[in-house]
Amino acid sequence: MSITAEKTYAKGLKLAEQGNHAESLVYMKRYLEEKPNDAEALSDTGAVLYCLGETDQAVEHFKMAVETDNKYGQSYWNLVEAYLRQDKIQKAVDLFSDMQRLGLLSADLTVRAANHFLEKSELGPAIEMMLKSIEISDCRELVDPMIDVVKSKRPKVAFFGVDENDEFFKSASERFMVVNFNS
Repeated sequence: MSITAEKTYAKGLKLAEQGNHAESLVYMKRYLEEKPNDAEALSDTGAVLYCLGETDQAVEHFKMAVETDNKYGQSYWNLVEAYLRQDKIQKAVDLFSDMQRLGLLSADLTVRAANHFLEKSELGPAIEMMLKSIEISDCRELVDPMIDVVKSKRPKVAFFGVDENDEFFKSASERFMVVNFNS
């Protein structure tokens, strides 16, 4: 990287840290003209755009950052946050496996996703996000009461003579209120 490009990028970051996002964006874009494949700079530019309320443009920068370097975790995090702001919850959730691979997925994020699904009365995906949060972090004390409420709003499931250790029965029991009629 040339000294000029390095200084341009540093100036853009400093302006962003000071809250001067509009001016920061000028420097960030100037830097990207010279270094268009810098994932960190793409992500930082997306963050500046996000702060300016330009969420669609921010998403494009975050996506370019992920495509440029799929190991740069901040880009995933930023992209998920932008998708949540846009109410594109499924697009955010689609990134969770990559985030988990990078060690970035948190129970807090999956519970937030569950809440977005609940706001739309999408009970199935909401439960899946809650179960994911338990998988990531043992937070049953927090999540189990939420799951119970959601299960009470879903259809009931009846089984006849099924072994309660059966994997299908266990899976259904995590997601629905079940009754097992043993003969």
